[in-house]
Formats: sequence, C-alpha cells, structure tokens
Amino acid sequence: NVTNLKPIQVSKAYNIINVQFDQAQQPKFEEKRGRNYIEFGEKNNYPNYLIDLYGESPKHGAIIKGKVNYIYGKGFEDITQKANTHGETWNQILKRSILDDELQGGYYLQIIYNALGKIKDVFHIEFQKVRASKDLSTFYVKNDWSLSDFKEKPREYPAFNINDPKGAQILFVKQYNPKSDVYPLPSYFQGLNYIESDIQVSRHILGNAKHNFVATKLINFNNGLPQEEEQADVEMDLKKKFTNHDGDRVVIAFNPSRENAVDIVDLGETSLTKEDFTNVNNLIQQEIFSCHQVTSPMLFGIKTEGQLGGRSEIRDAYQIFANTYVNERQQEHEITF
Repeated sequence: NVTNLKPIQVSKAYNIINVQFDQAQQPKFEEKRGRNYIEFGEKNNYPNYLIDLYGESPKHGAIIKGKVNYIYGKGFEDITQKANTHGETWNQILKRSILDDELQGGYYLQIIYNALGKIKDVFHIEFQKVRASKDLSTFYVKNDWSLSDFKEKPREYPAFNINDPKGAQILFVKQYNPKSDVYPLPSYFQGLNYIESDIQVSRHILGNAKHNFVATKLINFNNGLPQEEEQADVEMDLKKKFTNHDGDRVVIAFNPSRENAVDIVDLGETSLTKEDFTNVNNLIQQEIFSCHQVTSPMLFGIKTEGQLGGRSEIRDAYQIFANTYVNERQQEHEITF
C-alpha cells in the first residue's frame, strides 16, 4: 500500500502485528458549541491540506496550474480601472480567484463600499483564511486557523448584500457540493487517494535512494523478551540508523529463542521494492487524469505512451478540453465579475 500506514498495533498476549490501511483525509463540517462558524475538516484545516497536496504532487500540481492558465487565458482586456486602492488590477484578482476555485472549489472576495454606497475596493482573500456561519450570513477571517493558535481573534464580516451597501462585506463564490451547504469540495475530490499516493511513491523513491533500506523484511531478535521500554529503545535505534521520518516501516519481533521465532517473510515482492514503478505510476497517473477530466496529458506538459505530440494533435486536444471544461468555467467567472 503506497499510502500512509497508521501506527502498528502489537498485542501483548500473542505479539500479533496488525497493519491498518489508510485513506485520504475526508472533510468534516462541524458546528461546535460557543463558536459561530462551521469548522472545515477534522482539525479545521482542510483547505491547508488541499494546498499541501497541490504543492507536493507533481502530476496534480501541473494539472491545476495548467487549468488556471487555460481558464485565465489573456484575462480581461481594455480595463484600466484598478480593483482597489492598493493598486491591484482586476486581472490579478481574477487569476487568484481562478486558482482558489480550481484548488478549493470556490473563492472569497472582500467588497468595500464608500460613504455614498458605491463599491470602491475589491480584494481577493485566500480561501484557507475564511470560515463561514451555518447560514452563510457571516464570515470570519483569520490568518491561521490551527487549533494551537488562539492568539489571533477572527475578524467578522457580513455576507455580500447589494441592498445594504455599507462597510466591508464578503462575497463567497462556490461550486455546488451535495455533501455540505456551507463549504465546497474540489472537482478532483474522488482522486485524493491517488494524489496522496503520488506523493508517497516519490517519498519512497527518495528514502530508498538516500538510505538504501526499505521496509521489506521482518526482523527477528531471538535472544529473549526484553522489557517494553528496552524493546522501544532497540526499535528507535534501528529506525534512526536505517530509515527516515517518511519511511519508518520496519517490522520487529522479539522472541524467547530461535525455536519461537516468527517466520521471516519477504515483504518486498512488489513492483515498488523491485524499483519497477511503471505499473504503479501509470495507475496513479491515469486516475489523477480521470478525476481532473483530462483527456490529453500533453496539454499539461505530461507525455504518455502512444501520443506523438504533433501540432494538430495538441490543437484537437485543446479544442476538446476547452469545450468540455474551460469554456464553462470561464463563463462562471465572467458572470461573477
């Protein structure tokens, strides 16, 4: 399994090792007592989790960047008016909004009115900094929503209301999510397991290359059963010497004697430990393409077998992708702005 493994559980009575499989982080939408906003994720950090995937998976990251560039195109033309008093252009606001929309499934704009009730400023607010009330009437902005950070107090803003033009308001633009009335989910949500797998495979390759040791063996100590504290020390020393923090999948057994030893099992008869990543990589790549609705990887600078990469082939692929994805997203942004 190329995804993360949960901590190994050992039964004291029988010394049985139980390895549990993992899955990509699933979002939770919780309203906790004493808080007026809905938490987003188990630790209220789901948007940051998606940002981490974007930064670490080369295939996923390339597709997101490509989508943003195709949707943005040349941006708005012949608009000289600035979006806000900070001098930001409407195209700058637009491109940041498109990135959040492709990465998170939505984006936030801060609308500020002047004394006459006219819009004078429009700012883009990073998606991960905002939380919403259950009825989407109020939004809370904070630089760091981690549970360990209680020093910063959230700033509170009402929802955008053109019939009440005063102060500062938040316009929340989001794609439909049948799982929640509050927060959206990204369009690639079904492929999160494979995106995480892409990251873990790359870490496995790096760990193997740097340390020349992978967790493919069951290691037996046949000189008696030491105390649990001594077992932990031996395990820690072994992992420190032969593994890194991303590859500590060493399985250790302590036995009274060789006659009581656990059978040595070769855990390495897989394509990964043979350093033949072709099949696994192709599977991950194909599933990431599918969840992103990518018909031709060439459009994102990814070469695959069977594709010649000629000019006409790329042109035809772009026309298909534009008609099935890009045009619709462009129209949604044009309507909003």
